[in-house]
Amino acid sequence: MITLVLGGRRSGKSTWAEEYARSLYPQAEGYYYLATGVACDAEMVRRIALHQEKRGGLYCTVEEPYDLARALRNLPCEAKVVLVECLTTWLGNLFYRGNLCSGQPLSSALRERNLALIERSIAEFLEALEDFAGEVILVSNELGWGVIPSEWEARLFSDWQGRLNQRVAQLAQRVVLVVAGLPLPLKGSLPERA
Repeated sequence: MITLVLGGRRSGKSTWAEEYARSLYPQAEGYYYLATGVACDAEMVRRIALHQEKRGGLYCTVEEPYDLARALRNLPCEAKVVLVECLTTWLGNLFYRGNLCSGQPLSSALRERNLALIERSIAEFLEALEDFAGEVILVSNELGWGVIPSEWEARLFSDWQGRLNQRVAQLAQRVVLVVAGLPLPLKGSLPERA
């Protein structure tokens, strides 16, 4: 089963996703956490440390900022629950790697080539997601309710994030929007135990 958990910053989406993951198999091993964050500055170092502390020893953590398809496919067969945190950070990593958020002008040909590489990464991840036999819980930000950014890079990223969320939501059996810590079912029903 695929569950997509959406929300804004500090909405409680990660906490809800982690509590839901723990409720699935309370005694079981086979919990995996695919972490997409990169410790690129002091604030991210603190943020990652807080996430690690909150998770405790429940999950086997796999850090993968770029190739989520490979990471998902390479999990051992005993992986029962996989929590991906988060798709927004992952997409941002792909944009930065492709110099699409550098503030430096790119030729249209280079920009299109880099966007094609990002599209391929997304398509490969969606295919791996469909093939995965266990439970996958994906956390992602809903960016569409904010002010339209004035910078073209930020507008481009918001557009791609919105389309990524839509594509994952189409695959998912359950989509939950978390607002102020409260889960609202958008697709499927809320699980009884979360």
